[in-house]
Amino acid sequence: MSELSVSIQDSLMMTHYLISSNTALYNQPSTLTERVTRLARHSSLPAPVVVPAPIVNQVVPVKEPHVPLPERYSGDFGSCQSFLTQVSLLFKLQPIKNNQAKIAFLIGLSGAARDWGTGVWGQQSPTCNSYTVFVAEMKIFDHPVRVFAA
Repeated sequence: MSELSVSIQDSLMMTHYLISSNTALYNQPSTLTERVTRLARHSSLPAPVVVPAPIVNQVVPVKEPHVPLPERYSGDFGSCQSFLTQVSLLFKLQPIKNNQAKIAFLIGLSGAARDWGTGVWGQQSPTCNSYTVFVAEMKIFDHPVRVFAA
């Protein structure tokens, strides 16, 4: 066999290889499309369901009423209970959990009540450990006889 015939034969084989490769590449998109179509038909997964986002009701915070600070209590008989009620309302709307902070607020008194509160605090009396006990002791300034108008 001559060199020319070997070269022609090699060229023909290469041409045949290129044509078959080209045909395979040409048919590849349609083959892929067929496979995707078959998979879509036989898929057991349902189509995704779009769930709308829940509507959240916006809660507009309601501002609580402002409770003015009570007037400083001076120890006047008959007005202790009114003062303690005002302080109680203030602590309800603006909670203070610490007993000593509540007591310190109460000691911001004037007159005889201030002198009494300062003395009790200065002695580090056990009364200063409990707001309830301190208030009970403070009631020495409350008038012993109350007259209620009908």
